[in-house]
Amino acid sequence: MEKSCIWRYATWVDDNHTDDSFLEDMVMNASVVKRNMLKVMQDSVSISQYWCIVALVGLVWTYTLRSTLDEKSLLFLDVGLLGLGFTVILLTGEMLSLKLLSHYLVNVSFFTTGLYILAPIYQTLTRSISSDSI
Repeated sequence: MEKSCIWRYATWVDDNHTDDSFLEDMVMNASVVKRNMLKVMQDSVSISQYWCIVALVGLVWTYTLRSTLDEKSLLFLDVGLLGLGFTVILLTGEMLSLKLLSHYLVNVSFFTTGLYILAPIYQTLTRSISSDSI
């Protein structure tokens, strides 16, 4: 089998010929950013929290539609998850001040009160809708 050659600078060289200065100016890993392992782990925990929330919403929706999960169990689940969340915040070392805790409690109480007040209105709004309508 014959090697293919090209005419270059008045000499015959192979097709895959490279001269000595071919990779002189190459810079290896010039744009590599060094990552802080702790920061990467914290970011991955944040992403996995969002995935868990999506999974929980889907599961609660499915079990509620199947009537497997009643309202009391759902309330206990919500309160338990809220307590677990506050425990995780306390255990991770973030400062949970009394002002921030009172702010959370006021928001939860407004949300709960609003749901109790508006629940009869929501019930009457959906009563007139047929189960086979879109």
